[in-house]
Amino acid sequence: MDKQSNITQFINSNLLTDFMTEGGLVQTNQNEYRLFLRPKHQIVESTGYNKNELSSHFLETVTVYKPPFWAYLDRAQDKIEVDYSENYLSILVYQNEFLKILTHIQKMGLAQSESQVQNLQFIKLYENEFKTQFDWSMQQFQHSYSEKDCLKKTVPICKKSFRLKSPFAFVKAMNVVLSRQHNNVDSSPTFLYGFWNQTNGFLGETPEKLFSYSAQSYQTVAIAGTWKKEIQIDFAENVDQKTKQEHQHVIDDIQSRFTDEKYFKSKVLDTKIIPLQFLNHLKTEIQLEPTQLADSQTRSKFLIQQLHPTAALGVYPRNNKLTREFAQLPLQSERNLFGSPIGFLTPNYGLVVVGIRQIQWSHEKLTLDIYAGCGVTADSQYVNEFEEIELKLNSIQKGFGL
Repeated sequence: MDKQSNITQFINSNLLTDFMTEGGLVQTNQNEYRLFLRPKHQIVESTGYNKNELSSHFLETVTVYKPPFWAYLDRAQDKIEVDYSENYLSILVYQNEFLKILTHIQKMGLAQSESQVQNLQFIKLYENEFKTQFDWSMQQFQHSYSEKDCLKKTVPICKKSFRLKSPFAFVKAMNVVLSRQHNNVDSSPTFLYGFWNQTNGFLGETPEKLFSYSAQSYQTVAIAGTWKKEIQIDFAENVDQKTKQEHQHVIDDIQSRFTDEKYFKSKVLDTKIIPLQFLNHLKTEIQLEPTQLADSQTRSKFLIQQLHPTAALGVYPRNNKLTREFAQLPLQSERNLFGSPIGFLTPNYGLVVVGIRQIQWSHEKLTLDIYAGCGVTADSQYVNEFEEIELKLNSIQKGFGL
């Protein structure tokens, strides 16, 4: 059976309803998307294949990983993957195929079709909660007495909340992103990701991956340092010192995870500017070379444990006492999956992205929240950091057509 027949089979089966009932996706490159579903119907009746035949045709079973952001604080390291990995059925589709699937979903009436803008009523921008995190960070920067204990960076977050007049039309939001990607509005690739069920869900479009692998090739990336699109900077070395420092902290943090060269040793490549639709960032790719024989599941588990959260999202340097204190601050304690490692693992290929630039919704509460964060150092100015937060929140809102 050819791939086009696979897509037709998927569209014309009950699996499409299952995808909408409890499903998800992770974009793997500029033109490919992994779709995930939990079958609710009898697979034999809806596809004509039994479960053993599915993987040899167009669906395969993969391990999906999506823990809450702070889960790593409260569980033994060797139990993280066990507690938060789940099996989903998966299909790989190209961009034009995914657009066709979304169009078919809307034609079948499986998705909400109301205008997103009309469906949202603004509730609150959580600036006071952001400022509490910012002030705590500044106090810690001042109270660090030795180089060893010196806190250098934190990542306060902010939330913008809306009331939903009806269930969130997340298919329409995905369509907005896919149409923009199809028209190449962004000159640098991002990863669309999300998971949902009938009561709640989340979607995001992140420029950052925690790691990826194929065969023996492993890679991670440092992304930190943000400025407005209107500010013209052609080379990474020309950005301001605060932005450079913030980015270097992330590189240093990632490298420190591999100093003993257990499983991997790291090689830092050149730092570049990545231009997105509304913002620019600094990006440094880091190659990870395996140092001993191990299967992909073992290596992936190790990478998740070692990398999450990098200094792009967490407290740097890593300090258990201060991290736990920071995790209890307003918004941090309720962030759920914002910034979490989100991805999938197979024996031959895997991708885990950093779940930023994210919206979360609840059909029970009829609410929608937009999350964003920014890196703060001792040189940060509150006005500048909150301006960056607002820019990010507004870019996410526009990016999903909200």
